[in-house]
Amino acid sequence: SRTFNSVIETDRGDALVGGVLDGMFSAMLVNVEAEVLWRRDYVSGGCNAVIELKEGLFALGGTSNGQGYLAVVDEDGEQIKALALSDERIAWQIAGKTIIKEVYVPKKLVNIVVRD
Repeated sequence: SRTFNSVIETDRGDALVGGVLDGMFSAMLVNVEAEVLWRRDYVSGGCNAVIELKEGLFALGGTSNGQGYLAVVDEDGEQIKALALSDERIAWQIAGKTIIKEVYVPKKLVNIVVRD
């Protein structure tokens, strides 16, 4: 199944799309010619929101296995974990929750799994 739940235009003019692709929490970057520049599948579940943070950083929010799921992706992978945790748009989503897992994949993403 393919459901696209959120799309934003990046500073470069491309479209970052988040949703459920083949049962996976997924995102893809599409240029103005409708060519897919990249597609990433993170975990089972679904991406419900895409937010552009700062200078090439994007927050992807949704659910996985009945829990809130947040992935912060960038283009170069530098300092992404600290930026993700300090960004006010991320902080309010994890405030008062227990972080049960953080995964950093250089040059790709930071995953923050939380529980109420």
